[in-house]
Amino acid sequence: MQNFADTAVGSTESRTTFRTLSRQVFKDRNNVALHQLRLQAAMSLPGTEPTQGALIDLFVGCFQATERDRQDALDSVQSHLNPLLVVKLKPYIANPNLAASNALATRWSVLISPSLDMPRRTMRCNTDDSRVHAQNAVRAWQANDVIAQNAFLEHCVICQDKLAFLLARRSLLQLLEDLPATWEAVGKQLEMMTTTS
Repeated sequence: MQNFADTAVGSTESRTTFRTLSRQVFKDRNNVALHQLRLQAAMSLPGTEPTQGALIDLFVGCFQATERDRQDALDSVQSHLNPLLVVKLKPYIANPNLAASNALATRWSVLISPSLDMPRRTMRCNTDDSRVHAQNAVRAWQANDVIAQNAFLEHCVICQDKLAFLLARRSLLQLLEDLPATWEAVGKQLEMMTTTS
């Protein structure tokens, strides 16, 4: 059985490999084999965002990639991606006419940049981040760590991370009858942001 220290080392090695391959892809954008290796490295990282970023770089940034290369790449990572993203990408297998700045890129992309018309929350954090923030907030509540709770609530307001707040709120309401007043206030503030945006 693998212990936590081994997992942390493995994670560090995976990130290092991914970053090294990202630099190589940036220098040699038309090397399909490098893109494929980078996709494999992305699969070993937590969450879906690294895989999505690497795949979008292959689709848009690699001019030598054939339709077969794009189809094979999507097939190899499909189980690791959001099904809606897979549906969005299918039309671009035959005709990869995505803009160099688009909403499908992530902060892990090196050849393509996220478009500025994305929602603020998406620009600052993704759903993987939101889930981690929510889990940490519940742990902070259980540990009675007021500083960490306040940092979480501040994050939710500044980044408009409604998903993290809703996930944490749902978990807390399984433990409590009512949310604390500070949490209720942030919930109302986030609701107001929803109605005004």
